[in-house]
Amino acid sequence: MSLYKYVTAARFDILKNARIRFTPPEDLNDPFEMKPYFNAPAEDNEFLKQLEKARAEITEEALQHTFRMLPVSMQTPLNYQYLASMLLEQSSSEGEDGWKHMLPNLLQTAVQLQPEIRKLVQHNMTKQIGVLCLTEKPDNLLMWAHYSQNHTGFVLEFDETHDFFQKRRFPDDEAGYLRKVVYTLERPTRPTMIELTSTDLFLTKGKDWEYEQEWRVLRLMEEADTVFGMLPLFSLPPSCLSGIIFGCRMETQQKQDIINFLAADTRYAHIKKSHTAMSETQYKLDIVPYESVH
Repeated sequence: MSLYKYVTAARFDILKNARIRFTPPEDLNDPFEMKPYFNAPAEDNEFLKQLEKARAEITEEALQHTFRMLPVSMQTPLNYQYLASMLLEQSSSEGEDGWKHMLPNLLQTAVQLQPEIRKLVQHNMTKQIGVLCLTEKPDNLLMWAHYSQNHTGFVLEFDETHDFFQKRRFPDDEAGYLRKVVYTLERPTRPTMIELTSTDLFLTKGKDWEYEQEWRVLRLMEEADTVFGMLPLFSLPPSCLSGIIFGCRMETQQKQDIINFLAADTRYAHIKKSHTAMSETQYKLDIVPYESVH
């Protein structure tokens, strides 16, 4: 099974530079991307367990650093001096009794901050992760209209078995490999953040998007090979491409420029070239060899 990427004519640079963008979730066209709902970070017992684990490492310097890293939306409702005094109370003469005494206050603060914690989780994901969106369907009329500028662009065909789609760094890595998107009527909802699955976080979209039949690959933004402006670009091995399909409204000169480029660059000698043609009797596109219509 091949997978496909719809692009505008201007994205000829993907081929010329052998670079492709992995898009931050906040720049995708679905505002619900990677925004599952959870009621709390963790159950009370688990939350207290993690606090106890971190207690010995808490210092004034660490607290100040953590606070500075928070977005402004969290700093405003956060009473830093109050929290710092509570957390540092562990070193007071009250010892363990003092620590146990302040735990209910910490729990109450965590409950109050739950909306901001959700925002923080979503914010961090949108800044750290890039998404390459592909599809099973090279002939979808809506996708040609939406992503290839009203059929004036082209579609790239990928070999999904290529090593480019197998870049997991460790067995449980969520990034670096192809996965299929699932479509549901309800947004993913869990009692706690730690119960969210990778499907909840990265692979669930609303039913309205089901026509796209999407597959996606996640990559960490910090792994980008280059940054153009604010766009993180990743190296794209020409060998992972297997074909190109020109839109039925693409300008002749633009098509010819790409044809000439592919003919001159031996890295793309294997690429098959196709063209979409409007069916005479149905609302559908036929994909035919480029040479057959020229």
